[in-house]
Amino acid sequence: MELEIDIDDILSNIKDIDMKTTLELEETNNDIIDAVYSKFIKYDKNKENIKITKGKISRLKYEYIENTIDLNGNDSLFGINLQNFYDLKLNYLGIFYKINNDILILNKFNRIYKIKSEHYILFRKLNSKNKINLLLMDTLSASNN
Repeated sequence: MELEIDIDDILSNIKDIDMKTTLELEETNNDIIDAVYSKFIKYDKNKENIKITKGKISRLKYEYIENTIDLNGNDSLFGINLQNFYDLKLNYLGIFYKINNDILILNKFNRIYKIKSEHYILFRKLNSKNKINLLLMDTLSASNN
C-alpha cells in the first residue's frame, strides 16, 4: 500500500521533460553525439573519441541538456568542448552551481569556474530519482504495448 502511494506520488510529479523512456534517452544522446562528431570526424582522434564517448554514455546514464534552464543545483555535468574540435572528448566538468550569462561550476578541487554554454555540448548524470523515473516510464511504456 505504501509503495503504491510512493509510486503514485512520483508519477504525479514527473515533468514533461522527465517523460522519456530509456530507449528515447539513448536515441537522443546518440543523435546528438553523431551530429557533433560528424562535423569533425575527419580528425583521427575523433574517430576513436566517438566510440569512447558513446561507450561512456551507454554504460552510465546521462541526459543531454538542450536548454540550460533545465539544469538544477547539484547536477553533475559532463561536456564536450566544441573549441577542441580536433579532439572532442566527453569530460567531467563538475557540479552545476548557477547560471548568469555563463554557467558556474564547482569542480572536483572545490573551485568555481565558468563556462559559456555555446562552447559545450552538455550532459547531466542522472541521479537516483531520474533513474527511477526512467524505470517507471519504461514499465508504463511496456504495459501500453
